[in-house]
Amino acid sequence: MNADAAKVKSIFLNLVECCPPDDWPSYLDRECSGNSELRVEVERLLAGHRKDVDLVDQGKAAFKYALPTFGHLTPRIVLAEPLLPLVMKSYGASADRLEPAIEQAICRDVDGWWFVNYLDAARDSRGIQWDLIEQHKTSILESLSHTTRHDVLPKYGWACRYHNVFCHWHRDDSGYDDRYRISRVDEQSTIYRLNDAGP
Repeated sequence: MNADAAKVKSIFLNLVECCPPDDWPSYLDRECSGNSELRVEVERLLAGHRKDVDLVDQGKAAFKYALPTFGHLTPRIVLAEPLLPLVMKSYGASADRLEPAIEQAICRDVDGWWFVNYLDAARDSRGIQWDLIEQHKTSILESLSHTTRHDVLPKYGWACRYHNVFCHWHRDDSGYDDRYRISRVDEQSTIYRLNDAGP
């Protein structure tokens, strides 16, 4: 790699964490202006990232963890081709027959990827089991307190953001208390559930 590795990594991380894939070309135009080596290196990483979030086996696998080049930046289960169009078609064709829990089981992140709302597993017939949400919070904070690798910090940032968005969605549910949130300022987010109005 001839381009500055830190600059390549910074641009790559900003793209996969903050920009929808449709915005990548304009972001690259701006950030790599006049530096073709830099752009080539970032595009190489982006190609690997896109490949990582595709299905492992088009015929058999439905879900796969997103594994970008620099590790688990977003520890989510991505819903990718060809399953996503099938789910969306099914949802659109039978929305009146879906249980409400199904409508909240799939989310769209700021980068445009759809993923499984795994914290929704804390819901049962009585509502949200807040002790499980608290365990999730404790696990994130404990893991974060032990990490010394700056390259995995975005993973925990995403997990904190997702955790707080989930709490925000359910703040009016029985048993909710602000202590279940992780102290951050980004409670509002551009993660959408399947039944939310979004882009």
